[in-house]
Amino acid sequence: MSGRNKHTNLSEPHAVKLARFEAMARGQVKALGVAIGERRKALGLSINRLAQMFPVDPRTVTRWEKGTTGTALANLD
Repeated sequence: MSGRNKHTNLSEPHAVKLARFEAMARGQVKALGVAIGERRKALGLSINRLAQMFPVDPRTVTRWEKGTTGTALANLD
């Protein structure tokens, strides 16, 4: 197998499907981040105020909006 796959214990077809799923999930996390940022702004909330409401560090909200970290399902409501 050329270009070692990080999922080396998986069959090639399964690894390809998993890689596609991971790419799709990353895209959805980014889209969710954009939606969080748009909604926060529409509500007139600062990053600091939104962070206080959950409570999380403001840097966490920034990462959510950039789509660089997953949002805990418990916080989605």
